[in-house]
Amino acid sequence: MNLIGEILNGSLPGLRGIFQQNNLREMWPEIAGKVIAAHSKVVRVKDSMLLIAADNFTIKKEILNRADDILLTIEQCGGGTNIRDLQVFLKKPQ
Repeated sequence: MNLIGEILNGSLPGLRGIFQQNNLREMWPEIAGKVIAAHSKVVRVKDSMLLIAADNFTIKKEILNRADDILLTIEQCGGGTNIRDLQVFLKKPQ
């Protein structure tokens, strides 16, 4: 394999992850609903875990209660074929 091929093979998994994160961020209002999306954001995808920041405890709890539906919606719309779980944390107050 030539040097360019080696570089691309090494870079593509990272580029796929960045593309997946950006795609999920754009689709978040459709995935989670407008109200939840207004008070939360997709932070990143790490391994098979979707990390989400929530504005407050109520939004965090709602996301966790709807986790199975959210993961199914992500799978159905092709937003993350390798996402198997999600984790929600509270944003730090600014």
